Amino acid sequence: MLLSFTGIGTDWWIEIFDHISDTELADLKVQILAYVEQFNQLYSRFLPDSLITRLNEQGYLETPPADLVRFLKLAEQAGASTDWEFNVCVGGVMENLGYDANYSFQRSAAMLPTLIASGFQELTARRLQLLTGAKVDLGSFGKGWLIDELSDLLRQGGYSYFTINGGGDIYGTSDNGEQVNFLLENPLNIKEAVGEIGLCNAALACSAGNRRAWRDSVSGAQVNHIVKATTGEVNTELAGVFTYVADTNNYPALLADLAATALFVCAPDKLAVVANLINVDYALILNTGEYLTSKNYPGKFFN
Repeated sequence: MLLSFTGIGTDWWIEIFDHISDTELADLKVQILAYVEQFNQLYSRFLPDSLITRLNEQGYLETPPADLVRFLKLAEQAGASTDWEFNVCVGGVMENLGYDANYSFQRSAAMLPTLIASGFQELTARRLQLLTGAKVDLGSFGKGWLIDELSDLLRQGGYSYFTINGGGDIYGTSDNGEQVNFLLENPLNIKEAVGEIGLCNAALACSAGNRRAWRDSVSGAQVNHIVKATTGEVNTELAGVFTYVADTNNYPALLADLAATALFVCAPDKLAVVANLINVDYALILNTGEYLTSKNYPGKFFN
């Protein structure tokens, strides 16, 4: 049975392979939509009353949620491993480029607040304190985090066999013990697939520069929502990243999502560092059409 809906700015498909009646499916959808809305109200950078907006506007947040602190610390480790080209505090950079709450896609006249180190003055269970110019953006792992939370919700409801697809970031248990296969979209031509991968108790994340892309209102260059925090620039060599994390790790979809963003913006000599830190396998699609994979990446390419 398939559930589909829109939430946190993307399309979702949840397929359940266990037996489930129409009435149970309808009730489950109500639960899921409520959970997604609650998550969005807490962690969206675009909503005026969210925790993240409050943190970004006032520069601090007292007694933050424990899981938020935990995952921000992980994101900080990932940032350090990339020499801060990846940075969870890139929100101000993205706002100035035009990826703001109004989706203006118009560059601000203000100086671009690029970051060359951590944006946190304090990151503890007691308090989050940002440095001037830093703004948190959870786009690097928020969707994966929500996928993992929804996975737990389904398991608690007694469902064992399912896949959750949030706009191309996916977690799957299995179809009654059989892996579930997914095609990998070609970031250079979205009308075709570049390969496929099977998921069985594992997560897949996909990042591509062809999504949420626009022309810079000043330079006219093509930009997108995945930028290097140190420069505000996009990676012009990469077209897409696919990451794979088995659920022997806690929060596999979050880890896959985080890794996809970090790998997209980091220098080539940092790829192995990021992969080892997050325990992720990956495939990179270059703008030349070539692809590179980590040693144990389980997906297959058609060419």
